[in-house]
Formats: sequence, structure tokens, C-alpha cells
Amino acid sequence: MVSQIKVNEIIKQSGSSIGIGESGDTINITGNTAITGTLSSTGTSFGKILQVQTSPISDLGQVSVSGSSWTALTTMTVSLTPAATTSTLLVLGSSHYDSGSSTNQLGLNIYMDINGAGYNAVNTYITSTPYTTKDSQRTGFWSYQIVASPSTTSACNFRLYGYSDGTGYIDMKSATLTVMEIGA
Repeated sequence: MVSQIKVNEIIKQSGSSIGIGESGDTINITGNTAITGTLSSTGTSFGKILQVQTSPISDLGQVSVSGSSWTALTTMTVSLTPAATTSTLLVLGSSHYDSGSSTNQLGLNIYMDINGAGYNAVNTYITSTPYTTKDSQRTGFWSYQIVASPSTTSACNFRLYGYSDGTGYIDMKSATLTVMEIGA
């Protein structure tokens, strides 16, 4: 049996809260419902962007990448100190690149350091594809997004890393690195 209560206003009799439902119940707000005032929750997550940090625009121009081991691309670093250990970090990176040759493999990735413990790849190996071939070189735009859950309130530092089995180039004037903290 479904019951309905139709009222224009609910006012608490005493105390500071009004309870609706019991533990484990689902409350559905249907139709085109407007909520005015402040809506807050206890024990429910709405997910909010708490802070955003981004890299400054670089004036370094092209940076060469050579050697088959991962190397930090300049000193472009973005630091963010999470407000809570339950926060999730959304990390966005992008840059134009030129592999230097149609046979060179060029890789880019995002590395994270927590509180000075050393940089490690946040995710597995990322290649420079997709690309176009121009004058026997692979050129393109690298764009990547990852989610990190560092479970810390210590400083998290992020950097772009690269490697090439020949010599490739990253256009640092187009490179960006942005970190967003998303609250639970």
C-alpha cells in the first residue's frame, strides 16, 4: 500500500533535525524539484572539487627527450596537498610532441611524488599515439587523464616524464598539467 502526505511545510517540533526514512532506505526526489537554501549530508557523498592546481605556462620551447629510461621533462611540477585522506585526485596532462623520426618510439607519462619520497608512475606506460606522419616524423598531441587516490594529506607533486628510443621533442609551451582534488 502506498500512502501520500500532502503538506506545504514541515517544521520540526523540537531538536535540530527532521528524520526521513530509516537506515538503508532510499529517498527519491522526483520530477522537476527545486531545492533552495543549503543542502548538506552526513554519511552521504556528493563529490565536490575542493581545489585545482595547474602548471604555469612554460617559455622553454621544445625540450628533447632521448634515452630509453623515463626522464623528468624540465622542472614543470604541480603540487597539491589533499584536504582529506579520502580525496581523489584527477590529473590531466597534455602536450604537442614530435618523435624526431617515423621510426622513433616516444612515450609520455605522469609521475607522482608524495611528500618527497620520490617520483613513481601513477599509471602504466603511455605511448605517443595517435600521431600523424609529417616529413618522416611522428607528430601529434598527447592528452591524458588519470585518477589517483593517494590516501594522504601530505604534499603530492606531479610531473610529466618522457622517454624515446631515439631523440624526440616535447613542446613545453603547449604542455599543461592540472590536478583537481575531488572530495568524498
